[in-house]
Amino acid sequence: MADVGSDTAHRAVSRAIQRSLQEGGAHSSRRATNAVFHDLTGVDPHTLSDILIRDAPVASKVGARHVRDRLAELLHTRRADASALLGASESRFSRNDNLDKDILDRTHAILDTYMNVAAALGPDGASEWFSRPNPALDNEPPLTLLKTAYGRKLVDDLVSALLAGSYT
Repeated sequence: MADVGSDTAHRAVSRAIQRSLQEGGAHSSRRATNAVFHDLTGVDPHTLSDILIRDAPVASKVGARHVRDRLAELLHTRRADASALLGASESRFSRNDNLDKDILDRTHAILDTYMNVAAALGPDGASEWFSRPNPALDNEPPLTLLKTAYGRKLVDDLVSALLAGSYT
């Protein structure tokens, strides 16, 4: 898979969001997330359950560093921060470029949350929203909470409330 730059990553997200809004339907957000997941990881999102649940091998033409770098560009953050979001140290990416199921699982979860915000605010607005301290999250930027499953749940709950119009 070709190296994807920041502008290309944002264009891919914008296209995926536009397609999902045009298509509508109950699964449009999932389709958009899956399209961006495939663009970033090179992994067919329809094989994700086999990889995560049944320990099927990961088939991708890109490595873990590529995924970390593209995620950092998409979220407008440093590679070290993207490494932390993916639950791996910087040295892990130097020693081992193989994608594993934990990185794929975290990438999909982060993208799912990101795509919900991007659908409402656009890709640039989403990147800004994730980096700003949020009073509903004890003034933590949502991005810092995405490092753990508990933090992702807090952010997802806030995003759901925002999308439902019950939090302003």
